Amino acid sequence: MLTGLPNSEYLMEYLDDIIKIPGISNKAVVLLSCTNFKVLNMTYGFLYGNEILKQIALKVRYLLKPEDMLFRFEGDRFIIVLDNYKDHEKLKEWGHKLGDVFENPFSGSPDHQYINAEIGIVEMKDKNTSVDKIFQNAAMALSYFNGESKNQIMFFNDAMKKDVLRKDQIAKVLRTVIEGKDTESFYLVFQPKLDIKKDQIIGFEALARLYTKDLGQISPYEFIAVAEDWLQIYDLGNRIYPMP
Repeated sequence: MLTGLPNSEYLMEYLDDIIKIPGISNKAVVLLSCTNFKVLNMTYGFLYGNEILKQIALKVRYLLKPEDMLFRFEGDRFIIVLDNYKDHEKLKEWGHKLGDVFENPFSGSPDHQYINAEIGIVEMKDKNTSVDKIFQNAAMALSYFNGESKNQIMFFNDAMKKDVLRKDQIAKVLRTVIEGKDTESFYLVFQPKLDIKKDQIIGFEALARLYTKDLGQISPYEFIAVAEDWLQIYDLGNRIYPMP
C-alpha cells in the first residue's frame, strides 16, 4: 500500500509463471538494494524513510517499458523483471541508467538525501531454474560489491556460485578444526629467520597452513579471509596459541 507496487508474494507467482513458459529468452531479474536505509530511518525517522521509498518507486517506474514489472520485494529492496531486452550490453546500459537515478539526492524534509544503491542482475537463461534459485543468485551478485563506488551493478555468473560453495567448504573445515574434531588439516610450518651479517639462523617464524583432500593446499590469504567473514578467526587463532 505504501508504494502502490505489487508485493513479494505476487512476485513469486509472477516469476513462477514465467519460468513455466517454454523458451525463456531475454528476460532478467534485477535486485535493487538501498544500502544506507537503516541509517536513514534511525537518523530521520521511518515516516521520512517511507517518503523516500515512494520517490524511489516513482523514479524507477519511469525507466521501465510497459511490459516490465516493478515489485516491492522487502524493506529497502525492490525487484525489477525486465522483458525482451536486446542483448547483454543493452541490459548493462539499462543497469547503469538505474544506478544514475541514485546519483542525485531525493527531496524531502529535513534535508535532501542521497541513497546508496547496489544492483544485482540475473539473466534468466536456465529453463530448469526456480524462483528461489533466481533470488539466491541475485543476492549472491550483491555480495560481490567491493564498496569502492557509490552505485554499482553486478551480474551473476556461475563462477560466483563455485566461489560461494568453496568458501562454505573451507568454513566447515575450519569449524571442525576449531572444535578439535580435525587435528590434521590445520598445521604450522616453520620458516627460518636468517641473520645475514652473521650468516646464521636466529629463530623461526611459525606460519599457519590449511590442507584438505578435497580442496588441496589452501592459501592463507583465502582461509584467513573466510575465517574473518565467518567470525572464526579468534577461535582459529586459539588453536595455535591457546588462551590460558
